[in-house]
Amino acid sequence: MIIVISGTAGSGKSTLAKALAGELGLKYLCAGDMVRKMAQEKKMDVLEFGEYLKNHPELDREVDNTTITEAKKGNCILEGRLSAWMLKENKIPAFKILLNASSHVAARRIVEREGVDFEEALEKSKQREKANWQRYKALYGIDHDDESWYDLVVYTDEMSIEEVFDYVLKAVGRT
Repeated sequence: MIIVISGTAGSGKSTLAKALAGELGLKYLCAGDMVRKMAQEKKMDVLEFGEYLKNHPELDREVDNTTITEAKKGNCILEGRLSAWMLKENKIPAFKILLNASSHVAARRIVEREGVDFEEALEKSKQREKANWQRYKALYGIDHDDESWYDLVVYTDEMSIEEVFDYVLKAVGRT
């Protein structure tokens, strides 16, 4: 079994991915964690590193290749904005989920998680999403508005994480 979870910052993807991995006994791999680790090694924050990545596409490809390698092993939960597209392009079967949250709900969740100012969370989140998708468009020609890569799209604004978890478990046939 391979499950891919994508979504914007604050949509609930990390919380859901970790919970599903635990419930289903699957390995968990997060592309964002790999990118954050690379940023930390360069002593940059995520926004700075996103700018750096514009001129270093080999680092994006390194994360993407790791995702593909792990997917080929199977029995995993992959979390990442490009994971669904990567697996589709490489003809690796997976159940692909997109979580969406409005920018204000996502920012509120980021504030709760990270203890930052709401306006700062909102602005940084918007900047990061824009920079990421511009990079992905340049690197792979991806249209971020195309939801056709996904088997399930969940709008999480009005749902608790428990509701999202239960809904996804049903969708993957595990309840």
